[in-house]
Amino acid sequence: MKINRCCIIIISILIGIFMIPIEEPRMETRRYKDLSIVSPNFPEHTNLWIDYEGKIYMIDSVDETLLVMSDDKGATWSTLSDQAFDIVVILIDRVAERLYYSYINPGGLTAVSRYIDLTNDSDNADTSKGIAGDSFKGVDIFRTGGNTGFYNLITVDTGTWQSQIRWNLVAAGTSIQMEAGLGVDPIASIDVTQIVSDGTNHWMLYQSTTDHVFIVKSVIADGTFTNIEDLGATLNLPPKNQQGIAYDGSNILTFVLQDTGDSKYYLWTYNISGDVATKGAEYNIALMLDRHNIGTAPNELEKAFGVFNEIVYELKANRGGVIQLQDISALADDNIIAITDNFL
Repeated sequence: MKINRCCIIIISILIGIFMIPIEEPRMETRRYKDLSIVSPNFPEHTNLWIDYEGKIYMIDSVDETLLVMSDDKGATWSTLSDQAFDIVVILIDRVAERLYYSYINPGGLTAVSRYIDLTNDSDNADTSKGIAGDSFKGVDIFRTGGNTGFYNLITVDTGTWQSQIRWNLVAAGTSIQMEAGLGVDPIASIDVTQIVSDGTNHWMLYQSTTDHVFIVKSVIADGTFTNIEDLGATLNLPPKNQQGIAYDGSNILTFVLQDTGDSKYYLWTYNISGDVATKGAEYNIALMLDRHNIGTAPNELEKAFGVFNEIVYELKANRGGVIQLQDISALADDNIIAITDNFL
């Protein structure tokens, strides 16, 4: 259903900041510049907006049933899609020039995928998948072999509550399904992050009700869940805006977790080939979702921002995690709430 909420307009001013190249001898640096644009719209969290070819696409925070676009750096917005239910994820396919998005229709017990054609900003039907379970919520969507797949978090009552992450690939009018049983946690008490892909597998983080966080691996080709590993006790997933997982394109996943012992947030890395998770230094930051980073110069690496300071970071796994890119406190009049390759 549609839910309207109040917004704080001062925060949206931050969308009017972008990155520009400044020529210096033997190097190119990029610094944020205040555009002095007061945007009437801003995203609910950083995983729900992206910039592409000079345009900004996002799910509106006041009405999450709307997918909107700005071609003037946030000064004005056009509605490209108006659905009956909250849009929960977006996924860009830069090769096909499509922006996929998904929502759950609880009345029809259906996960729905649609896409914006980025060549003309038209809204188009994609596919859907019926959901069986006592309760459910959408986690993410993915594309493989020209088809769309869904990850959903399902709870079924088999005498005790059984939580499952379900992988569904919809192709040629048929659907195949794999699932990972996650114990007896009611769905209201757990959370799962969006996925990150290493080209062969999808990775995600799962929160249990016992202050444990697990790293979960699912094979892209057939959905087989081959790894559900406990990262340890006294851990929580951070708020939704901080649940992005970065990938260095080779071997290292980077993410933020909360230590329930001191309630602070720490930067973690996971070495895929070595199967080793490492807790790093305290960083209360929000990371870009890996797939929202174009990965080419001058945006080769994902960025992050401080939740309670106006500092932008760049992720460099081979240098211990993150380095400070720029302190924008002189430009910003409130905390940063979202980041793309080129905009805050």
